[in-house]
Amino acid sequence: MDIDDCEAVSRAVDPILDEKDPIQGSYHFEVCSAGLERALKRPGDFERFLGSPVTVKLYRPRNGLKELPCVLRGYEDGRVTVEAGKQIITFEKSEVALVRLRVEF
Repeated sequence: MDIDDCEAVSRAVDPILDEKDPIQGSYHFEVCSAGLERALKRPGDFERFLGSPVTVKLYRPRNGLKELPCVLRGYEDGRVTVEAGKQIITFEKSEVALVRLRVEF
């Protein structure tokens, strides 16, 4: 989704919201994408992006690292499995502060 898509959705939906007026008082309608480096939150997010580059941020350092660039290899019951170099690592849910997509250029 790019800026033109956001604009098209906004232009299509805005008149409908003005007509229906579903929210009392004033409001600001905004359409945006989740972004290239979006956070993965729901199990479906993790399933959708299996095999993608991600960054895992930890609450406490593991092997001296609190942030790890890697590739998402699995997700089950909150446990995140990644490949970092040639190593497969599984993090428990309690260790992971954030998993987000990572853009590689």
